[in-house]
Amino acid sequence: MRNSLQFVDTDVELQTPTCLEGTGLWQRRIQPVVGRGQIGPQHLQLVRRGHRIEFQQESEPQAASGADLYSTVMSIYEGRLRNARVKVEKRFRTDKPAVCFQGDVRQVLNNLVGNALEAMPFGGRLLIRSRKGRNWATGNPGLILTIGDTGTGISPAARKNIFDAFFTTKGTAGNGLGLWVCQEIVARHHGTLRVHSSQRQGSSGTAFALFLPFEAECQ
Repeated sequence: MRNSLQFVDTDVELQTPTCLEGTGLWQRRIQPVVGRGQIGPQHLQLVRRGHRIEFQQESEPQAASGADLYSTVMSIYEGRLRNARVKVEKRFRTDKPAVCFQGDVRQVLNNLVGNALEAMPFGGRLLIRSRKGRNWATGNPGLILTIGDTGTGISPAARKNIFDAFFTTKGTAGNGLGLWVCQEIVARHHGTLRVHSSQRQGSSGTAFALFLPFEAECQ
């Protein structure tokens, strides 16, 4: 398996997940599965606690570049990054914006950055990238935001279930809803979220690639 950090700068074939229906901020993410009985109302507070920061939400999608979307999230982690001895490496290859619900997308980035830091308790490298790309399943051009870390990596068995509700590798420290909520947000934007990870000694790490169409397709 390749070093997962190579995935950060590699073109990947992106697939489109099925979009879920719903309206409103939390309703967009949660209400569809509440209605199907997959998650109960008692779990909504768990979801809120799982997202440490609530970003300002918009009533309509707005244009934002990768640098715009990352800036607010990274400012939140400045102190933690210093204390954790994590080096941040940024590379923004495009300033073309994607039309999206910026608060929702920042929630996704916040979750991915937080997970990356938790995977590097003794320091490491955090790679932040943006570039133009294409969803080859639909042909739509868009913005690809990638977050990579040099942490311990995710096992192949865990990767199969990583976006499932209530699946966690953190034991009692996690509620298993963070990445599931991220996937719901991305799906509503007609985007994709893919993960590549390696546990190989000397080259371990994980990279998440988030694709957002340039044109507004979010609901």
